[in-house]
Amino acid sequence: MRLDRKVVPPTANQLTAAHPHVSSWVTASAGAGKTQVLTDRALRLLLAGTRPAAILCLTYTKAAAAEMQLRVVERLARWATVPPAVVREEVHLLEGGAGFPDAERIAFARSLFARVLDAPGGLRIQTIHSFCESLLGRFPVESKIAAHFQVADERTAAEMMDAARDEILAHPTAAISAAMGVLAERLNENQFRELMLALRRDRPRFEAVFEGGLAPALARLRATLGVAEGETPAIIAASAARGADEPNLRRVVQAMIAGGGTNDVKYGTPIATWLRSEAETRAGAFAAYCSAFFTGEGEPRAKLITKSGLALAPDGDAVLRRELARLEAVLARIKAATVAENTAALLTFGETLLDRYEAAKERHALLDYDDLILKAGDLLAN
Repeated sequence: MRLDRKVVPPTANQLTAAHPHVSSWVTASAGAGKTQVLTDRALRLLLAGTRPAAILCLTYTKAAAAEMQLRVVERLARWATVPPAVVREEVHLLEGGAGFPDAERIAFARSLFARVLDAPGGLRIQTIHSFCESLLGRFPVESKIAAHFQVADERTAAEMMDAARDEILAHPTAAISAAMGVLAERLNENQFRELMLALRRDRPRFEAVFEGGLAPALARLRATLGVAEGETPAIIAASAARGADEPNLRRVVQAMIAGGGTNDVKYGTPIATWLRSEAETRAGAFAAYCSAFFTGEGEPRAKLITKSGLALAPDGDAVLRRELARLEAVLARIKAATVAENTAALLTFGETLLDRYEAAKERHALLDYDDLILKAGDLLAN
């Protein structure tokens, strides 16, 4: 047992958060002293007369739980062995220097180590997952789970997710095939797997989306994005072939190319090529056409026509900027339709995947780490 840890006086905020009569919510970055605050709070609760068995400390990792357990027990063991004057000073600092404890309080502080050792189960400092597991184990019927449930670790859960995915892909429905066609264009194999794992981690959010069924969820998605049913990026791009001020655009582009300016020729050529194309083939060249109006980052070009082009077509800038405004609206619709298409594909595949994953866990009486927290939360709420 180490007894030489330096006692660091708490800050004003730490004193407030650790006060035994205050309900506190603390947010802070790594290394800011959250564990120290929890340790101080546990010590002050004990000093205030709280029974050790009535204190529950939860952390996220086993390492954090072990560290906190060590800090609390280390301090109590120190108080039991150092001279009373040292205990007097440390309790004074711990409680914010409001006053020095009397002899009776010092004696009580020195007895806390033995009280914790004698308490059934000792001081309960554990991870949130182990706490939820013990809670569900005591009330499986109320939690609507198998009494003999076991916890699937991250590796097992990931393997079950992969198995569910492979099962779906081996016998896909028409809807799944269509969804995979969209996802395969956007993701490589590793990205797809990471997305599926993220889907499992964010299961509660997806389940909320699926409430009422997939079809209403997709309808809400399209309504939010302002995308009509059946409207796809390809359809919108094809519709962009109509609506351009073609006569004026042709005249301005001819002036740009005739003027011979380097940028005018560079950006005027794809416009001219697009305008010469048949309407049904323009969708395939739409990206090249847009490159004349937008930078590689998708920002509108600051200068659409140079002085040499304007000398031959004085209204050239105005004509091109009207087309730029039209294209901005078209591209915004394409982006919205792309988000709708991608999200619909993810939801379609995700709903089936989560259903298969949940069924597999139920067959094997398994709960993953997220289940522990979610079901414990439901148990306590209900």
